[in-house]
Amino acid sequence: MAVNREKILSNLKEADLFQLLQKYWTDIVDNNLTNPNSIIDWYVPTTNTWIEGKCRPKHWDALLIERSKWNALMQKKNAYYINSTPKGIFVFDIKQLEEPVWDYNKMAKSTYFEGSGTKIEKDSGYYPISKASFQLDQILIY
Repeated sequence: MAVNREKILSNLKEADLFQLLQKYWTDIVDNNLTNPNSIIDWYVPTTNTWIEGKCRPKHWDALLIERSKWNALMQKKNAYYINSTPKGIFVFDIKQLEEPVWDYNKMAKSTYFEGSGTKIEKDSGYYPISKASFQLDQILIY
């Protein structure tokens, strides 16, 4: 039976993305479980890789990253920013990319947590999908 990849990706939450990433990085650790205030979502001990993940219910040609998360990732040796959209799971090796152009954008304080209806200014930039290092969904969803 064929998998409807777009339907799966459209409804993905960060916990689901984490479970999918466990197929690729079997020792990945959810930092949010050990430290609820962690600014970076996940860590892979065997490769000393830090990962910030986001799930977008709509596809965009450029994906937003908050400056505070980018700054934290840039302090690490290996850092990925992973975004799922209905068209795929895109992996950005941010150490290999130019720094985004930063701007303040008014957006929801949180997508899934307390304060989701509250709008605040966030210092953020964008990575074009075309700059993704690779796409993981073909490997993880079959």
